[in-house]
Amino acid sequence: MASYLNESESSNDRFEKASTVDAIDLLLQGPKDRSKRVYRGFYFDDDVLSIIDRVPKSYKSELVNEALRKVFKEKGLLD
Repeated sequence: MASYLNESESSNDRFEKASTVDAIDLLLQGPKDRSKRVYRGFYFDDDVLSIIDRVPKSYKSELVNEALRKVFKEKGLLD
């Protein structure tokens, strides 16, 4: 993935942008090891589904799991 930075950006700005890559960003780019799963069906709003549909079918569950895990950690519900 090529990254083009604005010449006027400071090195600190570039570091902050680079350090914001998380598991969700990585899943949007490629595969990840899978853990044991349990199937559940949910309804999604169109705006959310349009993002989920950007990844290959085999990685949609990973994306949803990582997105939920990130929110749950931020809320103190997961370690």
